[in-house]
Order: sequence, then structure tokens, then C-alpha cells
Amino acid sequence: MIQAMIAKKLIEFTLKKVLERREIKNMRKYVEEDNELDIKVKDLHKRMKELETVSHAPAEFVCMQCGCKGKRINKRRRK
Repeated sequence: MIQAMIAKKLIEFTLKKVLERREIKNMRKYVEEDNELDIKVKDLHKRMKELETVSHAPAEFVCMQCGCKGKRINKRRRK
């Protein structure tokens, strides 16, 4: 009877240690390897850099009649 209790406790202890190691292994994998969000963020950064190099500089508005520089108006005027 005592041997059965000792064996039961030993098996429980062993299973607990094995499961802890697996959990640590999974956590380590999550931290060290790239997951899907890391891959998406890297892709977005790459696309942003490409768009920044391809895009043109902001244009300056010049009046066609007198040649003065204009400003962009945020409000639209009704006629």
C-alpha cells in the first residue's frame, strides 16, 4: 500500500516536471521565433519603405495667372 502511494506520487511528480518543460519550450518558441504578426509587421514596414522611396515630394501650388505661390485650402467654398 505504501509502495503504491509512493509510486503514484512519483508518477505525478514526473508528469508535472515533463509538462513544465513542454510549456517552457512552447513559450521559448513563441518568444524566439517569428509569429504571424511579426511577419505581417515586417511586410508592412518593407512596403512603407518602398512607397516612401517611390512617392514624390509634395507639390507647391503656383498661380497660373500671376505666378504667386498658393496655399491649400481645407474648406471648400460654395458658389
